[in-house]
Amino acid sequence: MAITFINSTALTFGTAASTWSIQTHSSRLGGAGFVVGLGPASSGVTISTLTDNTTNVYRLAVRRLTPKPAASAELWYTQNISSASTRISVTLSGNSSGSMGVGQWDGISTNN
Repeated sequence: MAITFINSTALTFGTAASTWSIQTHSSRLGGAGFVVGLGPASSGVTISTLTDNTTNVYRLAVRRLTPKPAASAELWYTQNISSASTRISVTLSGNSSGSMGVGQWDGISTNN
């Protein structure tokens, strides 16, 4: 099965905070997957937890800390989402501004 992009949404957080939240795209395909990209602007700040309003379990795919890039960047994912997943919430290890994007994909697998 090929990986197919469905949709995405993104948000920039201009005020430093220890929690972020983003609404998922209004069109969700049950059984697809979310890939969440996070870019805290504060050096050394990482993601402590990532959850949504359902029981999806998010896993860390990759984390890059400073000095490259200049701020941290993380990629998280969950598979087989519920179509009821309407909001994703993030708890950071400290206060930071930054950005967050959510892409919905069908056919993702962690087998390879």
